[in-house]
Amino acid sequence: MKESLFKHIENLGISDKLKNLVQPCVLFDLSNDSKSLSGVGGTPLIPDSIFPFYSNEKLRFLANINLMEFYYSNSLLPNEGNLLFFIYTGNIGYRYPINKNEFKVIFDRNEIMEFSNESSNHFRIDYYEFASFPCYQDNVVEISEIDSEELSKITRLS
Repeated sequence: MKESLFKHIENLGISDKLKNLVQPCVLFDLSNDSKSLSGVGGTPLIPDSIFPFYSNEKLRFLANINLMEFYYSNSLLPNEGNLLFFIYTGNIGYRYPINKNEFKVIFDRNEIMEFSNESSNHFRIDYYEFASFPCYQDNVVEISEIDSEELSKITRLS
């Protein structure tokens, strides 16, 4: 994926400085009819011993990412197992859960995550490889000394 984007960049005559900013990423798409092993929502069938709690309440399950499904674009994480994401949805006022134990990510070595039959609100996730440039807020473009003329060329990539 990154290679095909580089070819397109080379055809536009963009410098190596700009090419070096391209980062691989993964896009997600929710689907009811996907064959994916990853998903958002629902009730995972995991032992109570690993289900996280905060203030004597179970954290709400957000999503599971099956690492086997996108190992090809990931060199940092294991290529099997699941990442389980949980969040506290109790009374925290008008703020995001930022305090320790108000959210949790658990690595589960099981290859397939089972869900309760009552999990009608569980949606599967499809993954797509993608490439991205850093956002302007990171000031990476300015630090890399890329001029506005060259930067305007990448708007044609969209």
